[in-house]
Amino acid sequence: MISYITRRSLQVIPTLLFLLTLMFFLLNVLPGDAALLAGASRKGQSEETIANLRAKWGLDDPIHVRYFKYMFNLFKGDLGTSYRTHTAVSSLLANKLVATFTLVGLAALGSTVLGVLLGFIAGMRHGSITDLSSMGFAILGISAPRFWVGLMLMYLFAVIL
Repeated sequence: MISYITRRSLQVIPTLLFLLTLMFFLLNVLPGDAALLAGASRKGQSEETIANLRAKWGLDDPIHVRYFKYMFNLFKGDLGTSYRTHTAVSSLLANKLVATFTLVGLAALGSTVLGVLLGFIAGMRHGSITDLSSMGFAILGISAPRFWVGLMLMYLFAVIL
């Protein structure tokens, strides 16, 4: 079992490398230039300012150089600087991770408690309407698309309640 977990955990590394590489090159194939977009957002920017932004952000380097810089900085833990807030992206993410992990933990705890409780009740009353309704609720929960359930929960808690 431990070897299986280790093998599956090690398979994450090439998968992440592949996805990071794919996303980097797909984003670089898209039309547009971040320096032009930043220059266009500040009306009246000269070509010199846009060229300075390209040099500062490394957009004038060849794509393979930008890729290796990106991967090197990523492995160092440097995710860059936000263009909007001019702070480190890693610190922006760290601030949000606490709330995200709290939400994930509470959702996992709630679903586990609800699942065990409904399973216990259904097991105690096998074949009854309680068993059938809890089974139907479980099948509905597994079958419903996640995006739809999310939208319905947002509607329930944000609009109705």
